[in-house]
Amino acid sequence: MKTTLLNFATVSLLLFAGCSKEGEQNAKDNNTNNLKATAAINAGTVYQVVDGIGGASVWSGTFSDADANACFSNGNSNQLGMTICRVRADPNGNNASDITNAQKAHARGAKVLMSVWSPPASMKSNNSTVGGSLNTASYAAYATWLSNAKNSFGADVVSIQNEPNITVTYESCSWNSTQLLNFCKNNAQNIGAPVMMPEAFNFDDSYSDPTLNDATAASHISYLGGHIYGGGLRDHTNARNKGKKVWMTEHYYDNGDISTFLSLSKEIGDCFANYMNAYVYWYVLKGTGNCLLVSNGTPNKKGYMFGQWSKFVRPGYQRISITSNPQSGLYVYAFKNGGQIIVVAVNQNTSVVNQQFTLTGASITGLNRYTTSSSKNIAQTSFAVTNNSWGVNIDAQSTTTYVSY
Repeated sequence: MKTTLLNFATVSLLLFAGCSKEGEQNAKDNNTNNLKATAAINAGTVYQVVDGIGGASVWSGTFSDADANACFSNGNSNQLGMTICRVRADPNGNNASDITNAQKAHARGAKVLMSVWSPPASMKSNNSTVGGSLNTASYAAYATWLSNAKNSFGADVVSIQNEPNITVTYESCSWNSTQLLNFCKNNAQNIGAPVMMPEAFNFDDSYSDPTLNDATAASHISYLGGHIYGGGLRDHTNARNKGKKVWMTEHYYDNGDISTFLSLSKEIGDCFANYMNAYVYWYVLKGTGNCLLVSNGTPNKKGYMFGQWSKFVRPGYQRISITSNPQSGLYVYAFKNGGQIIVVAVNQNTSVVNQQFTLTGASITGLNRYTTSSSKNIAQTSFAVTNNSWGVNIDAQSTTTYVSY
């Protein structure tokens, strides 16, 4: 899928090479008058590896092929290239739609994260899929149930509980930190897949630290997962120090204007800036205001803004050093893939900003530029780079992704 995207970019570059309008834009880009502080990129200073960017198919029905292509393929500007699909294991085994969605995601190269909102009612203290807690006597049976569900989905990662730290009136189950520790220490190893915990509502580390601080329990988990409702967008140092990957696995933005969509874009970048390895959005497809697709497999404006990240910041890429806030309202993030450099710029200002970039630790000759704004949807142009330094005009209220060639 990456090869297809790069070929598409190369063809577009050739088409633009003789275009006078593009030449005029390049001249404006390279005008260094009135530039603000330089955004210095150092490809030699490397941080965490990216595991992926994706979204949830939970309670969204079965994806059509057009929907699956829009989410998980990456061959054109209407495909978002997501690399993670989050699914729900139903406590009663009614998993047909999410299993199909998982299969379609896998077929397009994405990984599948299986989360659980409630264990089967028969295993719980209140004999209900709403509230209650997992009976201690059912821990072993629950690990077996998770293993069987994992096999049905072909899940790559298994989360043992969605939001164990809140009380709600829908499918749910409460766990405290001691219960999570005991299950991870004695039973999680029997699930047969990399395990994630605790997916706390507000990424509350008090729910995961006892498990991380117990050598046996910690050895049975691979991922710290969490949501950032009400907090948690920070560096989770204990998990990193214990060698665990950190995934943000649920958050959303309701429909709004371009400012709302830019807040989402900046949030994705800030998660990576805080050493997280993955960002997973909530609904990608459902008849709600917070989804990323409209009908017939077409992204909405929020989806295109999301695609500025998911299409270009891919699994295995590494975050690298950059001056993160070189001028007011402009936030920049940088990654590399071998010798390729990727820069994502989020301009929250209501006017165009002119910005200078310099690169050390790698060498590039040009950049493909992709922009989403109120008037553009992952629109592409290209320009040459001289001596690893370039100045650009960044559209008002936009996210622009630069990919070196």
